[in-house]
Amino acid sequence: MIEQTIKDRYFSLLRTFLAGSEETELTEAAELGRDLMLAKVPLGEIAKMHEEAILRLANEAPEITPSDAFRSTTAPLTQIMTAYDIEFPKWFQSHYQLITENITDIIWTLDMNLRPTYVSPFIEHLIGYTVRETMSLTLEEMLTPASFDTVMKAFEEELAIEKEGQKELSRVRTLELEVKRKDGSTVWTETRANFLRDQNGQLVELLGITRDITERKEAEDALPESEDRFRQFFENAPEYCYMISPEGVILNVNNTALKALGYKKDELVGKPLRTIYAPELLPRMQELFEKWKRTGKHRNEELVIITKEGDRRTVLLSADVVKGKDGEVLYSVSIQKDITERKRAEAKLLKLTHDLGERMKELNCLYGISHITEKPGISLEEIYQGVVEIIPASWQYPEITCARIVLEDQIYKTNDFEETDWKQSSDILVRGERIGCVDIFYLEERPKIDEGPFLKEER
Repeated sequence: MIEQTIKDRYFSLLRTFLAGSEETELTEAAELGRDLMLAKVPLGEIAKMHEEAILRLANEAPEITPSDAFRSTTAPLTQIMTAYDIEFPKWFQSHYQLITENITDIIWTLDMNLRPTYVSPFIEHLIGYTVRETMSLTLEEMLTPASFDTVMKAFEEELAIEKEGQKELSRVRTLELEVKRKDGSTVWTETRANFLRDQNGQLVELLGITRDITERKEAEDALPESEDRFRQFFENAPEYCYMISPEGVILNVNNTALKALGYKKDELVGKPLRTIYAPELLPRMQELFEKWKRTGKHRNEELVIITKEGDRRTVLLSADVVKGKDGEVLYSVSIQKDITERKRAEAKLLKLTHDLGERMKELNCLYGISHITEKPGISLEEIYQGVVEIIPASWQYPEITCARIVLEDQIYKTNDFEETDWKQSSDILVRGERIGCVDIFYLEERPKIDEGPFLKEER
């Protein structure tokens, strides 16, 4: 039985090999093969060790299937077999029959004349030919003319590489090939192949893995149509649409946005995203951009954009990330819904509501004065004092308003009366002659409107 330390060593070797450190790990595999041979470890134990390593790779890295691991680790295993002076394909057929009969990828070997020497049983499910029938076919009979030409060109290129002084011994070639089925139809496949070598490094056979990629090809064929539909939507959408790079650069912008902003496309494409946003929002934009990179989306963020002429428009921003097939971020699709007119209507309605409230306060003041004057037996002094106490409630900020009426030598004022810098005053005239005045003061500062903090309607 192989010690666990040896198994761990082999697993680590395969994992590093799959990560790309191929030349070093092949040397290590050859050394490990010599150690196993000197220890007289049976080939069956090596097969078991390799199978355990493949399953362990698949368990620790879910993105690697057992089939992928098996296909990608033949080179290190070949180095171990070389130490045993065993012809790998025969050993492979003997110890991996169970695997090859149960995986859906097709495992095969060809001699250097490109004639089949082995093919796994699943070939019948893929193309309808039995193993025996497949073994009698030539490559030209199995492939469409274009795919046959592709194979021959790649084979010639690989043989030319072999003549070079420095070459990668474990290199793998990947081709997409259209294979003929027995019923006359064809199926698209992906084939990965590499050379098998003897103990002297000479080429003896080709080992390959072929898998059905029909669904992927159909998706690729449908992609142009899907992209065209998206392009039509993007260009003609009623909202402002942008494509933004992961670095925050505008990659594309639709016609609706260009028309609203007043730019030509070449004036925005390639520019930073901040180009179109109000300067005071740049810190907020940076926060949103960082959030987008973390979460991949935004929904209904209210922001202000600036047109080429300097006009401000309010928009609701929504954005989603678009990723490539390997999960890398390609760009975001950002959509802005212009709500400028809605915001203006809301502001106008708010002002009308406010103004109506102010007029109601004024009417209440007049009603109150009328009510005072109608009291039986009330004196003029009581009327004037009553009026001065009613006045603050009709101003915009009644809680900080005080009033005073000066009538000839008489003064009437509210209890909290105090002269301040915030004053509104009006003369009392009788037949054109001034006999007094009404003074309104705010006890605290308020924002300037029409006449300082006072409304013009309050005069």
